[in-house]
Amino acid sequence: MSVTHTAPDGSPVGVYLAIPAGDEPAIIHDAIAGDADVLELGCGVGRLTRVLLAYGHEVVGVDNDPLMLQHVTGAETVCMDLYQLDLERRFGGVVVASHLVNRRGEADRIRLMEVCARHVSDDGVVLIERYPPAWAEEPDDGSGNAGLVHTSVTIRDRSPDGFWATAEYRLGERTWRHDFSFEHVDDTMMADTAAQAGLVLTGWVNDTRTWARLRPMTAS
Repeated sequence: MSVTHTAPDGSPVGVYLAIPAGDEPAIIHDAIAGDADVLELGCGVGRLTRVLLAYGHEVVGVDNDPLMLQHVTGAETVCMDLYQLDLERRFGGVVVASHLVNRRGEADRIRLMEVCARHVSDDGVVLIERYPPAWAEEPDDGSGNAGLVHTSVTIRDRSPDGFWATAEYRLGERTWRHDFSFEHVDDTMMADTAAQAGLVLTGWVNDTRTWARLRPMTAS
């Protein structure tokens, strides 16, 4: 298994293997039924997957990078473009972490929501992580430690609808840099995009309003 590999989106495998899951799995677990099976879109190396499995959830992890998926254990994995996903199966929880909803392009956001709607059960929940709303006003440079990984983010450019940045990760003597750009997704944009895909934004599951809770329009 390669730990020096970099995924197509620029994510370094070694970094994500070393970064702890943090409080995200607890947020997810508390927001869905205790016995819900989970579809995790963009699961990467299984950083969240492992903890969700420990909580007792059956997890299917989807990622477009086979080398990332080599590190996922205990869960069924599917290697494909998540925007094309159709498993002909529905789940009690559909999870989209890693701010995938902030990637540039309205069409891709709608497609992402459509995949979620296609796979969530009528009484299930979709959970989508976005960047903090405050970043729309003034995205900040920042740095900190996550486990053994030191991360710093430098905002290189910004516009009314988003920003361009460089993340630098240091793990021991190794350093990775990852350039990325994202669009702001406010409450209205989240709700409108969800509606186009047949979902309803029902609220936010954490105080920072970074995790959205959505349900199918057909839910009672």
